[in-house]
Amino acid sequence: MAVSLADDTIGYIGRTVAVHEVNGYDDSDFMATVADEDGNFIDIMYGTTRFAWRGNATIDATPEIMAAWKAHLAAEREAAAEAARRREAGRIGKGTPVVVRKGRKVPVGTEGVVGWLGWQTFGHRKSLRIGIRVDGEMVFTAASNVRVVDPVYGELPPTDA
Repeated sequence: MAVSLADDTIGYIGRTVAVHEVNGYDDSDFMATVADEDGNFIDIMYGTTRFAWRGNATIDATPEIMAAWKAHLAAEREAAAEAARRREAGRIGKGTPVVVRKGRKVPVGTEGVVGWLGWQTFGHRKSLRIGIRVDGEMVFTAASNVRVVDPVYGELPPTDA
């Protein structure tokens, strides 16, 4: 049996790849991840604790669909890992190479290495300020005015500014 729906029909036969529960503050929803006709994986609710609902789901996917599901999960994990690598590459710290891309006081295009970090408080706002070493001098600007220069990803907006 795949997914027994509220109207006493059975759907998604041979296409259910996972079942899980989504817990809310007071109630829980019972979900099944299934492959639709186009091969996309979607979540459908087959039960809830909000009211009386008959429903049941069991994993019964064919080997081909299960292999596609595992490939889908691996692709999602790789995409999340790549996003984490990009975030980490865009993190500003001492010694990070940067290039100024906007602002008034430091000329646009100035390249240097971060030598100082600090927070500036103005009213209720806090902004990250950085000092950039350029030709032996330290110039100061807002961290949001620069882009991090990474050898792998190129110029990245700072993730912690």
